[in-house]
Amino acid sequence: MDCDAVDNGVSESFNSDVLDARRKPVITMLEDIRCWATQRLCTQKQKGLSWDLDICPSIRRDIEDLKELQGFWVPYVSGYKEFEVFSGNERYVVDLNQRSCGCKGWQLTDIPCVHAISTISSLNLDVEAFVSNSYTKASFLSSYEYNIHPLNDSSEWPHVEGLLTILPPLRRRLLGRPCVKRKRDHAERELSGHTRHTVSRAGIPLRCTICYQTGHNKATCPSKPTPTPSTAGPSQSTPAPSTPTPDVNEVPLKKAHVKRAPMKKTL
Repeated sequence: MDCDAVDNGVSESFNSDVLDARRKPVITMLEDIRCWATQRLCTQKQKGLSWDLDICPSIRRDIEDLKELQGFWVPYVSGYKEFEVFSGNERYVVDLNQRSCGCKGWQLTDIPCVHAISTISSLNLDVEAFVSNSYTKASFLSSYEYNIHPLNDSSEWPHVEGLLTILPPLRRRLLGRPCVKRKRDHAERELSGHTRHTVSRAGIPLRCTICYQTGHNKATCPSKPTPTPSTAGPSQSTPAPSTPTPDVNEVPLKKAHVKRAPMKKTL
């Protein structure tokens, strides 16, 4: 099976689902992940059984969108199920026997491209018959065919002789706020945070926002309007109120400090 999805959306979706479980100890974390996987398998299987079509709904929607664009392409037959499809100056070779197209879209996704759909429709054939079996309802159900059986409580487990009882480690609260973010790879750290590489603006011509010309900015623009002086004239500042000088005769004199001689002690 070929697939055009090259991102890591599956791993990111799994990390978001087990975000709460990752904060717990190892055994508790694994138990939470087991319960989540059990419900996930059952839910996906029930969803697949509810489909009334042979093709997955998302693939069928993509095919319906491509059918709306097939009218822009004109197929010319050149052999048994071999066509040349063109639209304007573009042309591609479509081979229904090999299930291939010159645009490589059919080979990449295993889903007929718009050029192949135009040729299939010209023969009055079913487009879904040329879709890979990997996108069928039967393949989807086979992925969720097996389930995870439930378990009783650990107190109901059979006792095994000769095994040591391993106690859980002592939990201690670490300093600071607990980290909930996923530890990124070294290649991912270079693209995020303060170490993110920014593209230099060297070589990019400046463009003025006033005259929209290149080579200068608005600070050095020759068309920049000059400020006109005010016609009201210089403003006359009002003199500050003077502080009255106190009269010398009115200032009370300080009492002179008289130094007294120390008293002699008499026997």
